[in-house]
Amino acid sequence: MRPRRLTYLLMLPVLAMGCTDEQSSERERELTELTNAAQRSACIGTELLEKARSDYATLRGTAAGSETNPAIAQAVQASIAFARAYLQHAEIRQSVYANMDSAYNLASTPPDSVRYVQRADAIEISTPEPGSVEANVMNAYNQDFDVLAGDPDFPCNWE
Repeated sequence: MRPRRLTYLLMLPVLAMGCTDEQSSERERELTELTNAAQRSACIGTELLEKARSDYATLRGTAAGSETNPAIAQAVQASIAFARAYLQHAEIRQSVYANMDSAYNLASTPPDSVRYVQRADAIEISTPEPGSVEANVMNAYNQDFDVLAGDPDFPCNWE
């Protein structure tokens, strides 16, 4: 989400004053969709971050028992490296989602909203080399996010 969207969001009340009832209700519906999407993304991001922390801690705990077999130790270390990268990615994404949620749902003034969007925008997620651990992590995260976002029984999707 970019600042242009926020500018649009912040101008909705002003634009709505000169709109027909139909145009105004359309803008209100768009605003509701944006605020719900920001809240849902932050909620899903929090869930994925907690899962990433738990998975990483579990894998680190299993590393101690794998030292006697070099093949198992290597597989465990590779799993830990992936889990660590996933955790770092989840932390970054959650920061973006939390700032956008704050901009749309928690900020008390338009300047506060702008600051939250600027914080989110300042966080840069680089496109990794295809086939790298980072690319695999990003793909796994996106798949996990999509699964949760598409699950009507997942609490973040309840309205």
